[in-house]
Amino acid sequence: MKNYLEKKIAARLEELNWPTADLQLSRPKKAENGDWSTSVAMGLARVARQAPLKIAETILTGIDFDPHIVSRYEIAPPGFINFFQAPDFLAHQIRQIVDLDHQYGRNEIGKDLKAQVEFVSANPTGPLTVGHGRQSV
Repeated sequence: MKNYLEKKIAARLEELNWPTADLQLSRPKKAENGDWSTSVAMGLARVARQAPLKIAETILTGIDFDPHIVSRYEIAPPGFINFFQAPDFLAHQIRQIVDLDHQYGRNEIGKDLKAQVEFVSANPTGPLTVGHGRQSV
């Protein structure tokens, strides 16, 4: 869900020509503040020259969230955006995994590239050190 929200918000910020550097999602300490929260609107207040609450509203009005992932969101003073996970989120994820079967998790990253793998061993006659672990990376 975090990756989904980051992609949606980052895309919206790019549409608005606002920087995405301040975009960070975190878990709120209190459950009533949602499952994920961001303070990106407060970080953009200087750049956008608007109040954080107005910025949060502008960001959210341009995003269409999947109802199977985000059940609702709210803007909380001084400019937090709180997201609530849909009750059927996990069931939806499991359904996707089952539907994709063996294709789940596959991607084209690294296709047609070669990798060299070397195996190293520690000196069997001496004591093991942190250096032995670092040399194998």
